[in-house]
Amino acid sequence: ADKLYVYAQTMDGRTQYGIVGCAAVDDYLNNVIKKHELTRKDKEEDRMKHVRVNNANMEPVFFTFPAVAEIDEIINKVIVNQPEYDFVADDGFGHHFWVIDDQATIARLVELFAAIPATYVADGHHRTAAAALVGAEKRKLNPSHQGNEEYNFFLAVHFPDNQLKIIDYNRVVKDLNGLTAAELLAKLEKSFVVEAKGTDIYKPAALHEFSMYLDGHWYALNARPG
Repeated sequence: ADKLYVYAQTMDGRTQYGIVGCAAVDDYLNNVIKKHELTRKDKEEDRMKHVRVNNANMEPVFFTFPAVAEIDEIINKVIVNQPEYDFVADDGFGHHFWVIDDQATIARLVELFAAIPATYVADGHHRTAAAALVGAEKRKLNPSHQGNEEYNFFLAVHFPDNQLKIIDYNRVVKDLNGLTAAELLAKLEKSFVVEAKGTDIYKPAALHEFSMYLDGHWYALNARPG
């Protein structure tokens, strides 16, 4: 019988719980699985080779979805049981894994997910693209393609959005390329509305906004149209 799983990660004392199951290649091709990052062909091809050569999904991708109260309730009932695997890795992160083998629960989860309009790639855009594109390749090469073959699906962990912690994605610039701080700020004004935010850490609050730390001060950079 088919099974679903609950996988949880613990980092810095905080645990998030996700449903492990197969995502459909069709959902990727039809944009039911949403992307927020442009993938690069060379990186896709690199991961496609990995899938082709091994003929397997080697690791699940990380998806998120708009939380559904009943899915949360089901997860909460599963995790009171003894996990199948439960350990802390060398890096200090905890990993916890439960098997859902009750067929009625599985059928209900499948129904609930079918009603969710979209899922979103949180991490693994290139691995997701590779799994879907190799699946599409294998269809073309199979004259008796049915649609239920294993290559039509790939492994994903689906974390509800109410469990996610979005971590900063920071970049350090080594030098100012010969500019003074004031000259850099003046150049940034061409593409951004620059606003001084003082000496306390400032985190971006909206789409197209960046924060910058320069010479002991924080700035909000909001991209100008275009």
